[in-house]
Amino acid sequence: MLAHAGNTALTYACCGGYEDVVRLLVDAGAELECHNENGHTPLMEAASGGHVGVAAILLDRGAGINTHSNEFKESALTLACYKGTSGLSCMLVCSGTARCLRDPCALLCCTTGCNLAVRMV
Repeated sequence: MLAHAGNTALTYACCGGYEDVVRLLVDAGAELECHNENGHTPLMEAASGGHVGVAAILLDRGAGINTHSNEFKESALTLACYKGTSGLSCMLVCSGTARCLRDPCALLCCTTGCNLAVRMV
């Protein structure tokens, strides 16, 4: 079920960092790869909000880590770096965002913490 701007209940739960709700929705079969009108998936919204726990749940359940938004080609890593959430950036790098690391935009947006994660890989 879609709400305003193409957001689903899962998208809203990810934006708010509600781990229990995210777990419940995913267990009930919520679509992990739905895109809102900005082209963001629930993982991208979790990354944008710096919600490490939510992102970990989504990744554990098979969310696409290298998915990009439609218009600006943002990824979860790009959004996490842009928002300055180095802990989440490190988690995404360690979870396999290899294609994102070849994206100059992702690397330019990264904070010092994310740059450390890139060097560690």
